[in-house]
Amino acid sequence: MHTVLLAISLLVVSVIGQRVEPFDKNITISNGNDVDLECVISGVADNQFLSWTRITETDGGSVTTDVIAFDEQLAYDGSDPDVPNSPARYSLIKTSTRYTLEIDDAKMEDEGKFECSISKTDQKQAVWLTVKTVPEIDPITGNFFAHENKTYELKCIASGSPKPSIVWSRPGDMLPSGEYLSHGSILELVNMSSSHRGVYQCAASNTEGSVKRTVEITMDHKPEVTVVKEVVLAWPGETASLTCLFEANPSASLTQWIKVDSGRTIK
Repeated sequence: MHTVLLAISLLVVSVIGQRVEPFDKNITISNGNDVDLECVISGVADNQFLSWTRITETDGGSVTTDVIAFDEQLAYDGSDPDVPNSPARYSLIKTSTRYTLEIDDAKMEDEGKFECSISKTDQKQAVWLTVKTVPEIDPITGNFFAHENKTYELKCIASGSPKPSIVWSRPGDMLPSGEYLSHGSILELVNMSSSHRGVYQCAASNTEGSVKRTVEITMDHKPEVTVVKEVVLAWPGETASLTCLFEANPSASLTQWIKVDSGRTIK
């Protein structure tokens, strides 16, 4: 387990003319590591307090602010007097020169913007925390039964940090497009035929690792017969074995062999 330390210098010169040196930072760690977000402080008066706040911006553009810590205590939202407004993995260390928010076993949910500030002033600094995680695939198209000449889309949605790349393939065979790989979340299968049935694989990968999931497509199709050897040599009086393989859905059974030159049926 690695611990990453980030220091943010907050300098309070006096009640009048307080200032802070610019110290905005980005920090990136791998999932499961520990990280310390640290303010380096000086000149804080007895009637001033320190706090850590998390700033969250939604996809719609709205912003929410959650106080994570206030002075020497983790903050509480009031819903449960025994549960702080932060994960149990968070803890605080405060000294005369340091104000540290410790995060153990960091997870993707810990990502975001954190601010350290001094009350009764405009002194505050921000750090953007990014937690790198192995991709997860969810959801993915489930196994299904297809019909000939129809068009289908296979979907594979993956999350992770950094954003994972997604590649479709068909183990042991080419994709219907004639390529071995197709990049992107959606694989389109146009004019479905019996040759398109089988297993398709979605792989999501980033710098932290990769994960794979499969989709199996089945469909009704007439029997398809393949001979193992097109030419079989045998001396007169020897036993010759002629072998053919066949596949069908619904399943079929081999009914007869026919000698082509004579048309004679061999049971």
